[in-house]
Amino acid sequence: HNHLRSYRNRYLLETGAANPSARTLNTSDEEMGEMMRMVIAHEVGHALGFPHNMGASCAYDTENYRDGAFTQKNGIAASLMDYARFNYIAQPGDKNVRFIRQMGPYDHYATNWGYRFIPNMTSPEAEVPTLDKWIMEKAGNPIYKFGSQSSSFDPTSQTEDIGNNSMKAGSYGLKNLQYVATHLPEWTSDVTNNYEDLEELYEEMLGVWSRYVGHVVTNVGGVYEATKKPNQKGSIYDIVPKAKQQEAMQWLQENAFKTQNWLLDKTILSNIDESGYSARMLRLQNRELYSLLSSSRLERMIDTEIIHPDTYSALEMVRDLRTGIFSEANYIKNVAIF
Repeated sequence: HNHLRSYRNRYLLETGAANPSARTLNTSDEEMGEMMRMVIAHEVGHALGFPHNMGASCAYDTENYRDGAFTQKNGIAASLMDYARFNYIAQPGDKNVRFIRQMGPYDHYATNWGYRFIPNMTSPEAEVPTLDKWIMEKAGNPIYKFGSQSSSFDPTSQTEDIGNNSMKAGSYGLKNLQYVATHLPEWTSDVTNNYEDLEELYEEMLGVWSRYVGHVVTNVGGVYEATKKPNQKGSIYDIVPKAKQQEAMQWLQENAFKTQNWLLDKTILSNIDESGYSARMLRLQNRELYSLLSSSRLERMIDTEIIHPDTYSALEMVRDLRTGIFSEANYIKNVAIF
């Protein structure tokens, strides 16, 4: 039952701007059935031995998610074993876009590798050259890349994200979320004549905003991780380019640390709580601030300076962060509460 409610809420919040059928508290049986089939197929994947592949949602270019033909063919991620549930990138006016995840090419590849019968083999060890050959044939293709769930530093291996550019995907996602925020009372309390669903969805909307922001934070001090053997070219770990880290910091200043007035809709707030708005937003902003200044991130950035002197340094990051957060101090204007 919790999946049904959770998926209904996320479907409305993440796709409601571009997907008219999601603008309801009574999601159709057909759509909910497809969501549940995908959940069950994902769990069957675990039963077959497949771990989460958090790199599969980074296999497709961010702009592809607005292409109806592409999404209908390829889905939301290259694997169903990623946490990539809905297409939150598609914009109002995009035609024939797929919004719900489906199986992808990596799933067929992994099933073939794990379960295909290889004739004339006398032991499991004898299969290794063939299995390795299948892997090498796909090496370098992002569709067949595996991204570990345990990674906290690789922006290409994150949960609940889609697309290969967190900043671009986040901007599309927030644009959609702003549309939803404007219409949330219309789709909830105006229909039910009570404010319970409005309150629940508003709280969850804050969580969606925080999730998009967190995806961008990972790019700062980020390191790409690739699963390779010594006979393959390239390194296991490569730092996120300096320009992309700086882009991420600028995005955060605009979309996380600057006051997000659209999240403070008086039509919503005046009907769900008597106070606590500023404290709630400050908690969310502080979470991202603490993440940026975490010891693990700063240590990682300091370490990368040793082998990459031209990288985005920890000192540069802290300076940019301070300049952005205290930007009002450089001008003659009032400082917002958050």
